[in-house]
Amino acid sequence: MRRELERFLCAVQFFTRIPIGRWVRFDPDGFGHTMRYASVVGHLVGAGGALAFVLAEWLWTGWLPPLVAIAATILLTGALHEDGLADTADGLGGGRSRAQRLSIMKDSRLGSYGALALIFSVAGRAAALALLSPATAIFTLIAMEGLGRALAVCAMALPYVGDPSLSKTAPSTPSAWDIAVCGFISLWPFIFLPPLPAFASLIAAVISAAVTAFASHRLIGGRTGDTLGAVEQVGKLGFVLAMAATPR
Repeated sequence: MRRELERFLCAVQFFTRIPIGRWVRFDPDGFGHTMRYASVVGHLVGAGGALAFVLAEWLWTGWLPPLVAIAATILLTGALHEDGLADTADGLGGGRSRAQRLSIMKDSRLGSYGALALIFSVAGRAAALALLSPATAIFTLIAMEGLGRALAVCAMALPYVGDPSLSKTAPSTPSAWDIAVCGFISLWPFIFLPPLPAFASLIAAVISAAVTAFASHRLIGGRTGDTLGAVEQVGKLGFVLAMAATPR
């Protein structure tokens, strides 16, 4: 039980800016097992966003509550996944060769592809959430944050092609059991969503994430920490866009 608690807290420590006690030490060799709790961390982040959404609704309508909610999730994670999306968009969009793409992805400067990807990601999620009823938007936030992490964990099955010295995800890969547990846990918020939109959105999220992972594998030969962030972001965007588009 203590080991599982440490793994969960390690996942919180890795994926968020939430302060964790010093007694929790990051274990690179056991990082794959930590990933079974990635979707739980996503749900916590989504709950923080949902709380911000509810508070913002007392003051504003339209796009502003969803934007505040998304801003809250970004603050909680330190823009970890958004940074990955931007670097991936710059690298895959601007590079001509595998080596050049990887080099661009390591560059801390933001390019035009990365800036546009961030704009579309944040604006797309906010616009889609604004089309949902408040209750549906709240559980959509929680569901998409958990599912996005689960999709990224699935993409960790790809071979690692980044620089091991720059990423904590390189030393180990989650087992099939870790991936299955993470995926299963990610689905519990779906019971609070309309069945047809939720199912259609799940399919849309999986397809969106799979296309992103396939592009990463085809263009650079595998995955890096940045491409996992891109998978998470694109999967969430596909999910919430489908939720807004599916008749209820």
